[in-house]
Amino acid sequence: MLVRMARVHVIGYRPRLAATLDLLYGLRVMQVIDVGAEQELDLPPLPSDRARSEELGALRTRIDAMLALVPGRAAAAPERRFGPEGLATVEQDLAELEGPVRERVQLLDDLRAERAALPRHVASLTSLLGLVPEIVELRTYDSAILMLERRHAHLLDLLAQELAECAGSRFEVASVPVDADTVGALLVFPRSASERVDAWLGRERVSRLRMPSRFAGVPIRDAIAELEERAGVLDERIASEERALGDLLAPHLPTWAAARAFVEGELERLRAVEAAGALGHTFVVAGWAPQRELSRLRRVLAERVGDDVVVSELPIGREEWDRVPVLMSNPAPVRPFEFLVRMLGLPRYGTIDPTILMAVFLPLFFGVMLGDVAYALVLGALILAARRRLGARSAVWRDLSNVLLLGSAWGLVWGVVFGEFLGGVGRRLGMHPLWIDREQALEALLLFAVGVGVAHVLLGLVIGIWVSWRTRHRADLLEKVGLVVVLSALFLVAGIVAGRLPGRLLTPAVAAGVVGLAAMIRAGGPMGWVMGPLEVLGLMGNVLSYLRIGAIGLASAYLARVANEMAGVAGPVWLGVLVAVLFHALNLALGTFSPMIQALRLHYVEFFGKFHQVGGGAFEPLGAGHASSVS
Repeated sequence: MLVRMARVHVIGYRPRLAATLDLLYGLRVMQVIDVGAEQELDLPPLPSDRARSEELGALRTRIDAMLALVPGRAAAAPERRFGPEGLATVEQDLAELEGPVRERVQLLDDLRAERAALPRHVASLTSLLGLVPEIVELRTYDSAILMLERRHAHLLDLLAQELAECAGSRFEVASVPVDADTVGALLVFPRSASERVDAWLGRERVSRLRMPSRFAGVPIRDAIAELEERAGVLDERIASEERALGDLLAPHLPTWAAARAFVEGELERLRAVEAAGALGHTFVVAGWAPQRELSRLRRVLAERVGDDVVVSELPIGREEWDRVPVLMSNPAPVRPFEFLVRMLGLPRYGTIDPTILMAVFLPLFFGVMLGDVAYALVLGALILAARRRLGARSAVWRDLSNVLLLGSAWGLVWGVVFGEFLGGVGRRLGMHPLWIDREQALEALLLFAVGVGVAHVLLGLVIGIWVSWRTRHRADLLEKVGLVVVLSALFLVAGIVAGRLPGRLLTPAVAAGVVGLAAMIRAGGPMGWVMGPLEVLGLMGNVLSYLRIGAIGLASAYLARVANEMAGVAGPVWLGVLVAVLFHALNLALGTFSPMIQALRLHYVEFFGKFHQVGGGAFEPLGAGHASSVS
């Protein structure tokens, strides 16, 4: 759900500003904004300490440069408490180490550049090696490797004419296609002609592949062998230099990581001071805070700073909803789905947080499409094993694994409902479908998928009606009401045609459909006659998109069946088992990836499109990046 926000002004005696900001930094309950953006206030900004900001910003840049050199070790550096008195020590350490570190980094860059160029040299020489077999040694000759675009290949003929003038017949020009767009060429010519060849190449802007100086004059075949040997030496040298660099920086990483967090906090405080305003002896800090935190904010300010600092709540106009920061707060089981909502965009304040709805329906849809007891158990076991091995390396991985675990649990449930265990193996073990046999009851499966689609889309439209009413978008409200009426009418007509509903409902259903369509045309304005019918067609497409729930599940069931049948015709038992395992592994991979993608698509396009309004910015309270808090 979306947390209700309050627009607040913290007002107090000017000498209390520093203490107030320190407390807000620790509480992490208020997002500070520039008072200049507040229409009610016309206050001059406080003088900013630009020199201090620039000094801290430069120090942060230096620390970041050091931490970036060993990202793995820096990320694992333990947290330490850090205060302003430690900055001088950090600056001294940086000054002492920056010179040696710069030299090592330059060496590493040179080694990596050489290592990156070796495969290109080897590939080029290998492709050209067979073109001039009569040349064994190049001790009295010079050579050049050229790379030309195919459309400039005619330059080789001009180059041959140039060489003939200065070297007679003592030269060789050989070429070979390197790829679809490039031609490689090998030139061999007397050293006396080198200066003239270099001048011609420069004049014609022909790219020359430069070999490392140590291989100049070495026979081509020997050069290839030495280049390949050099690659192994460089790999060992690079690894050794990287370890040495890491060992050099390792003792300082914990302190630098703590100093980096401290500097970021100081810069955040300075930005907050710049955002505040003052008039005479009074300061004002403007911002946003969760309404549920206002009482705590007032209490702690009174206890820690004084009664002369007050918190004033201001009304939020509907025209301001676009700039209200968004804070989502959901129960722990639902929280892993928040990152999936954020992928589409945070909901606009005043609308609805769809996280709970996604947590209910997405695993359900995933489970219907997976729908196999064995696959669900294996998938759950793989996720648990991966979490145990990889740990919580990132919040996204942790949330995604929780989503997949819940989806596999629903897959287990629907596997029991469908009576499937590795496809038809479940029937041999005594399992029977509790409701639908996916391989036999195709019509029932597809009708179930369409029914799910109708219910899901209708729910989205009903929520959209509420959002439109709340945000006072009358045209959107009328359009969604019309869509609900039209969809309900179509559903009734389909039931009547199928003989599931009495025929006397046909006239009311058609009349309702006409009324709904008329409402949509009215909501569309001048283009309503065109857009109304198109919206109805789009709505039907949305509903039919849910057929993929049945289709993907059916495809998985048939692939499992193929795997089991292949096991019986593959010859030896061991080969049949191997073939079956490979097919089932493929089916499990497809049954994990495809249902997740399709379930997300059904939510993002068919469901969220009916009510989700993107436009909110994330709530970023002062001090959010700091580890400590004040209670």
